[in-house]
Amino acid sequence: FVSSSMGDDNNPGTKDKPFQTIKTALLSKKEGARYLCAEPFNETVTVSADVTLYGGLDCANGWAWIGATKKSEIAPTKGGVPLMVDTNTGQVPVSATVEDVQFLAESEKEMPGSSAIGIIADEDAKLTLTRCDVIAGTAQAGADGDGFSAKAASGGPGLPGGNACSADTVNGGDS
Repeated sequence: FVSSSMGDDNNPGTKDKPFQTIKTALLSKKEGARYLCAEPFNETVTVSADVTLYGGLDCANGWAWIGATKKSEIAPTKGGVPLMVDTNTGQVPVSATVEDVQFLAESEKEMPGSSAIGIIADEDAKLTLTRCDVIAGTAQAGADGDGFSAKAASGGPGLPGGNACSADTVNGGDS
């Protein structure tokens, strides 16, 4: 059980004493699903082993499901990716199931070229999302390029042409 507002990462991760971060819950040796309060979690979640995350739970009222009206939100600092599913850990493939979670990614507005990526999953990952929202903000424009201070070299002289009024057809210069 995980609550960013009522938890502590030194807790045992029970309903009465939840963890504060999803990271700690995933690193714990507890088996089974992880249950998330319907509140914001300001962290990147990296899944490197099979897991099920159930969000949308009202931890102040007996961990009742309220996911139809309020989801858990995973929103790391700007520029961070909310969910990463990593299969490069030796266990192939990693399977992750997530329900009732909103993933919110925002670009770092002060960093030119910053991206907003909601989820990164390795190609072998098995990711199932149920009643989830993935919202990625607008990426930032890239930095201005360095301009050239020298002018381009002048082209060669053109070839003489004919007077357009003096003939039926006037050929252009030789190439």
